[in-house]
Amino acid sequence: MKELRLLQVVPSLESGGVEQGTIDLANYIGKAGHKSIVVSNGGRMISRLNFQKVDDRKFPSVKFLKFFSNKPSLYETVIVGSND
Repeated sequence: MKELRLLQVVPSLESGGVEQGTIDLANYIGKAGHKSIVVSNGGRMISRLNFQKVDDRKFPSVKFLKFFSNKPSLYETVIVGSND
């Protein structure tokens, strides 16, 4: 089976249902042996990520987001969350 690569982009991992869902999905995908990356500005829920299975990245810039939005073939699934 082809490896799944999941990239999730959320503004922060401070608190809330979207944030918990992001963490749960990232940990599940990582535990299943697939590539899982969460990009955010951090937050108090970040410690709930399984860092042995999930790659956590800080928002470097808007350029980063534009790069991934123009490269959909890099990742099968891109989830962008919003706290607004």
